[in-house]
Amino acid sequence: MYDASSMGAETWERRCYSTIAVLVRTGSLPRFEGEKSEINGFLNRLIINQKSKDWDRLFGFVLDELRYGKINAGRYNELIRARPPSPMARPPVAQHPELGRRIMALEKNPTWFEGTPEQAMEFVLRFFLSQTTAEWSTALDAIAKKATDGGPVNLDEMNRLLKVWDYTRLFDRNVQRV
Repeated sequence: MYDASSMGAETWERRCYSTIAVLVRTGSLPRFEGEKSEINGFLNRLIINQKSKDWDRLFGFVLDELRYGKINAGRYNELIRARPPSPMARPPVAQHPELGRRIMALEKNPTWFEGTPEQAMEFVLRFFLSQTTAEWSTALDAIAKKATDGGPVNLDEMNRLLKVWDYTRLFDRNVQRV
């Protein structure tokens, strides 16, 4: 399994961006495997995992899955249950107490994401893209704030929110909105 910490952040960012760019440019967006509840659990976990110091272990799993054209949400959720992320916070998250509180609130009360599997996949790709930028913690905070505002979260709205961090306009040039 891919481990970003062994390669350095710059290499991880390049690998992540190039994987997403190929998927978006070719129009071959991956698909989800799993029930709606499994996909919902996966999306919550993806956000929550960012507070952990070993965030890269699970990001690596997802990045590998993206390259094969699918994300098995159930398998990802099993992986989390079998080997939970470290409770130790990443230094940038620890430096932003409000972000940490939002993520902990999401962990205690997962939100429900409304939208199609295609919108969920676009969210995953845009989320990953936002995490390759220098402002990754700002993007994560915006997502966590929206997810903890109460009530279900509209994936189309989340994708519009994440558009801000698509600095190269990768999605604008290559993907028709689903």
